[in-house]
Amino acid sequence: MLDIGSGKGGDFHKWINLKFKHIYAVDPMFDLRTHRNNITELRDIRLVDTLDYELVAIFFVPWNDLFLNLINKAKYFVWICMENPTNHDCESYTLKVTPEKVELKIPDISTATNIIEKNIDVQNIINKLESNGWLCEEIKVEFNKFELQDEHRLSQMYSYFFFQKI
Repeated sequence: MLDIGSGKGGDFHKWINLKFKHIYAVDPMFDLRTHRNNITELRDIRLVDTLDYELVAIFFVPWNDLFLNLINKAKYFVWICMENPTNHDCESYTLKVTPEKVELKIPDISTATNIIEKNIDVQNIINKLESNGWLCEEIKVEFNKFELQDEHRLSQMYSYFFFQKI
């Protein structure tokens, strides 16, 4: 599997538990100076073109159309993206939305202290994938009823998709 946006490898144990034999963890934006010993650091995402994988996972990573070439090599694709951002300022996080960008600041979390993404048209990206032979299924996620209200609000701004090559 190819994990785009692996950061320091926080999801690595999940992929191992799902019985993936080969896990390629890359992050196009994050400086991996201090990463786990079992993560192979690839600073140049173009190197991924030489790898074989069946699944691509992109979780909470700013969209880049360059990902399409990597995704099209796989049989499956799982994507979590911010589809419905709204301005919000609370103790847990600050989210500022403009027509061009989304700025998310989560204090005390090294991978989300200051994330700036382009405001994307999720349906447009899904249409691109479907025109390349992908079947899309939105995954409905039930959030923990014990979440703080602000965390629940942020969780609801994300959408979860599973794609299968047809």
